[in-house]
Amino acid sequence: KNSVNPFLTCSHISGLDMLKKISIIILLITQWSFSQTENDDYNIYGSVIGKKLDLQNQNDTKKILLVDTYDEEFNLHQQILNNNSDKVTDEDIDILSMMTHKDTTFLKRFKNEKGLKEIIVQLTYDTSEHPKVESELIPGFNFSLQSISAKKFRSFIGPKKNFKRGWKRLQRKYNMDKIIMFSQVKYLDNFAATFYEYYCGTLCGSGNIVIFEKVNDKWLILTEINLWTS
Repeated sequence: KNSVNPFLTCSHISGLDMLKKISIIILLITQWSFSQTENDDYNIYGSVIGKKLDLQNQNDTKKILLVDTYDEEFNLHQQILNNNSDKVTDEDIDILSMMTHKDTTFLKRFKNEKGLKEIIVQLTYDTSEHPKVESELIPGFNFSLQSISAKKFRSFIGPKKNFKRGWKRLQRKYNMDKIIMFSQVKYLDNFAATFYEYYCGTLCGSGNIVIFEKVNDKWLILTEINLWTS
């Protein structure tokens, strides 16, 4: 008769159990990391809406229409900064002074803090696909959000972005005060950035990159770089 070695069997089973436990732990860590990043994304989106759309001092709740997917690419780092040199140039300072509306606190850090230029270059360069943004996950207390797909939004304004006609049609249907759309959030070290477009009328709107810095586990706005204003 062939005998079974009970110690070998137990060891084998124990090894399989250990592999299963390790796999579960890895899966949980991966899911936790993803959920943390996703949570950061939505906190950043909420901060942009609450702090950059002039809503903080409003007594009434503003109605905002969220285009759920940013379906355009932007590749603007060469237009914003001189990427041929790691050194901060006078041209860099002049450009950022204009595009940040003379944010002197940020400009001082940008000029003196080693490595900050490269971080800004990386954060303001993005040609990747952008995620669908779920309106119900964006935190906020002084605004209400309703969502529209990018495809449906384009059907209102047309391929040439005719807001004169499209804005009135959108307002009739959605009764909104502003329209906003976000790119993905990019992260680098303790910094993050997102691009957003918002519209507040037929000839009212802006496109901006907001740079965030994580301080004491909170994402705080470091500066805003304006790309266009209507």
